[in-house]
Amino acid sequence: MKAKNGAKTLKTWLKFFACSLAGVIIANLLMDGFPILGMPEKEQVLSVQVEIAGQSAQVKPDELELACNLAGGLRHWGFSDLKSEPTVFLCYQMKDGSTIVIGADKDVIYKDGRYYRAKGGCGAFFEKVAQAMQVDWH
Repeated sequence: MKAKNGAKTLKTWLKFFACSLAGVIIANLLMDGFPILGMPEKEQVLSVQVEIAGQSAQVKPDELELACNLAGGLRHWGFSDLKSEPTVFLCYQMKDGSTIVIGADKDVIYKDGRYYRAKGGCGAFFEKVAQAMQVDWH
């Protein structure tokens, strides 16, 4: 009898834990937006180039981590019907020879041919930091 009650209590707690965890994950996604998958990691990146209004500049090697973290911080609310090009692009040359192109402004995020609706101020933040990186902000 005691074993049955213990198993019921354990199942109840597991259900409560699973529901609570699901609630936290859903709330986090609703508040922060969805991350864009496949963003570059510092260990995989060989170099990064910033392009703004047709002018480009190479990101310094000591700023590669910032450039990777900047892309990783972008959040979206799903795909966008807007196909307008963002004003700022970061072009990541990967060690395996591939290229990842990410652009953003206050309304739209672009990644390798896909457009997303920017969540919150992450697109505008990306734009401002990338502009600062281009003009050698140190």
